[in-house]
Amino acid sequence: MIVIPHQLRKSEFRFIRIAMDGISARKRPLDADWQNTNNFKYFEGDLISQIDKGGNYGVCCGYGNLAVIDADSALIAAIVKAKLPRTFTIRTGSGGHHFYYLVPDLDKKIVLKDKEKNHYGEIQWQGSQVIGPGSIHPSNNRYIIIDNSEIATVTKTQIEEVLKNYIQREQSMEHYQRNESANYQFIDVRKVLTGQYTAKGNNELQGKHPIHGSSTGGNFCVNVEKGIWHCFRCGTGGGPVTLIAMLNGLIRCDEVKPGCITPEIYNKVIQIAKDKYNIIIEE
Repeated sequence: MIVIPHQLRKSEFRFIRIAMDGISARKRPLDADWQNTNNFKYFEGDLISQIDKGGNYGVCCGYGNLAVIDADSALIAAIVKAKLPRTFTIRTGSGGHHFYYLVPDLDKKIVLKDKEKNHYGEIQWQGSQVIGPGSIHPSNNRYIIIDNSEIATVTKTQIEEVLKNYIQREQSMEHYQRNESANYQFIDVRKVLTGQYTAKGNNELQGKHPIHGSSTGGNFCVNVEKGIWHCFRCGTGGGPVTLIAMLNGLIRCDEVKPGCITPEIYNKVIQIAKDKYNIIIEE
């Protein structure tokens, strides 16, 4: 039986229901807009009912200053164990680690990668979730508690100092223009945007991210002349093709990078652009 651990039973934390329709769905959020509205306190009935039925649950990051160092690499896990305070820790179903910390001054998700772009994990924050302790991974392994300590408090500076070799400088807007074909620059990205944006000069609009939202209201920026966008939370960006793919659930915002648009995704983007936005993308 799955039970939410006492360390997470805080009224300021939020949780979500994870889909139960098949093994492969065991990491997929059940409810739309879970980042902002469709999430629950630990004692709310809809969440408890899901867990009582044997369903997985997710822990929303960012609420109550809760961050999770999602260490896919044994190297990152070893560094965190050696150099950051001991804290509530989970071994994931895939063999990684979730280190739970309270980080009052963290302001965005951080992707952990080296200079060669090898991926080592993430520091999960607002707009992200991790599968909760006791849940079952698609491999049938459980997420188990390996350190039952209370959740420790650290600063953003502490994390950045310890993991500095795996936190890379953010790219400029121009970088994303170079990484997505100039053939798409004629597309007016305003046709695909939803929500309200404020003009920031130099043909740029800024506002709340249309998918994962924003705690500040300004984590998403678009240059309408160049047809490029940037998410300050995830440190990602691109052009019209990646924007359409991200807005329509073909890729997550934090997955956007050079090479992320497979032929299958590209074909779907072409069809969505035509049917939904009346935009013709030349193949």
